[in-house]
Amino acid sequence: MEKALPVLKHYKVPVSYVVLWVVLVVWSQTATRWPCLLVLCVVVAVTGLIGVGLHEARSMRRRAWLGQYLREDGRLFRLLRGGWLMKLVTMVTAVCLAALLLGQSLLWNAWLWGLLLLDVGLLYLMQHWFFARLVSDVKPAHRARVARLFALWTNVALLTVGIAVISVLTPQVDYRGVPLDAVLHQVSRQDAWTCQLVGVLDRLLLLNRELTHWLMQNVFDDFRAGGAVSLFAWVLVFVLSSAYSWAYSRLFLGMSSLLWTDSGDDGQADGR
Repeated sequence: MEKALPVLKHYKVPVSYVVLWVVLVVWSQTATRWPCLLVLCVVVAVTGLIGVGLHEARSMRRRAWLGQYLREDGRLFRLLRGGWLMKLVTMVTAVCLAALLLGQSLLWNAWLWGLLLLDVGLLYLMQHWFFARLVSDVKPAHRARVARLFALWTNVALLTVGIAVISVLTPQVDYRGVPLDAVLHQVSRQDAWTCQLVGVLDRLLLLNRELTHWLMQNVFDDFRAGGAVSLFAWVLVFVLSSAYSWAYSRLFLGMSSLLWTDSGDDGQADGR
């Protein structure tokens, strides 16, 4: 009888999830004092894990395009067949998501870290739930990949709402009536990084957060006065929350794709 939920077999996945979460927390609390070499090691590791997850999903789409939609004598087929374009796009996307995740994590509070810890368990359970439900629909050699893809979409949707709500409800610096240049001055006074290579990114993300708070307090309170600016700013809050959720989910699912390679009880590998 097929084991629909191989939880014990894949105990390394939840353990690695908790370790990743702890590493991110330690990073958020101490990274400003780290030397550049250690910072770059973390950036490379996070970029690699996110890239693994992105590569898995993009490989599935690439095979679908090559096998079903494109003519073998066409230019698009020749462009995608080598795979270099997919790898280039994956690498650039992974670097951007890693920078966004590591930079934004420095600004997350205890409530948000608690939500992210709960999300670690939820993400793991969702993978197994989808894995079990896809028994009769997906080939065993690809079931774990498809389960991760479904878990990604679901988790990003749920986590986006959670991050947006906590971000709005978190106590903020009172910027009501404060001129914009005072906000810029406040950001410039933040503690400097030991490694200046990533200090610029930290300042930019901090500036984004403080400007959002300034808009929420000086424009959002009167929607009719703010008009389109107010609506755009609210949309921006959810767009950024979804970007953080996507990066966070991709990081953990990238680790899962490395450790969870069994496709079921048929002995086939779920590799790339």
